[in-house]
Amino acid sequence: MWGTALVLAVSLAACGDKEAPETSAPPGFTVVSDDDEGFAIAVPQIWTQVPMGVKAEEFDRNANRLRGENPKLASALNQARVVSGGGGKMLAIDPEGKAGANLTIDTAEEKNLAEIVQKSTAKLTEFGASNLTETPVTLAGKPATKLSFTLPIDTDSGKITVRETQYYQLRGDKKAFILTVIDTDDALATLIADSLRVR
Repeated sequence: MWGTALVLAVSLAACGDKEAPETSAPPGFTVVSDDDEGFAIAVPQIWTQVPMGVKAEEFDRNANRLRGENPKLASALNQARVVSGGGGKMLAIDPEGKAGANLTIDTAEEKNLAEIVQKSTAKLTEFGASNLTETPVTLAGKPATKLSFTLPIDTDSGKITVRETQYYQLRGDKKAFILTVIDTDDALATLIADSLRVR
């Protein structure tokens, strides 16, 4: 369920030695930020944060530890490995291993946000996504696009269909920030997205 954030995630360069932007965390949330990548976002405090952007061996060690602490995370951690290797910079999973959020950052080849979303929609359709709904939104005062859909995914228990919401925002240096919120209600997805700040 975590692999769809890879639609545009291929590679990235660090943004320099600047500080991450500031954001606030509602009660029961915690802020995850990255100075180099230039983002901050709030996620539910009880969700498990999976270390991202590390070498495969280190990711596997962390995943094995997290799986040992909570076996319900097994399927999500298998997908998280793919996200980590494809531009994933933040990933958090609920204790049941079903809901979560991840943030990928990609250098966009497309000219604008509309082209990025169009390419992503085509790829999602190839992966079996249905009920796609595109909505223009504003995140932190900047234009963004919200894409909602359902997607069949493989888990350790077999194939299931999940609801996903993706938020796309393009920064001036052609960095595309893609926030994917998985199997949560609209209110929680909106709360997480509204906390996202990019430098």
